[in-house]
Amino acid sequence: MVQQAISAFERRPRSHHDEQQHHALSDAAYALDVLEHVPATDESQFMDAVLLSLEAHGVLILGMPSLESQSMRPRSASADTS
Repeated sequence: MVQQAISAFERRPRSHHDEQQHHALSDAAYALDVLEHVPATDESQFMDAVLLSLEAHGVLILGMPSLESQSMRPRSASADTS
């Protein structure tokens, strides 16, 4: 899915007029621990929006926690002391 969005982004024609009609494009986008909170049905729309906001040679940095780094057991009430 991400590769399809990137391919579509790379094929998208760019022009000065196109940039004037939309918000200014960014050199980079950064999203850590975000994508896992986007509903699966909205992932393509989210990725399209991010990729279309980038300059043609913009950089996208995505980070997501791995399942191996997450504790799958619920926290106990005694562990929450705040």
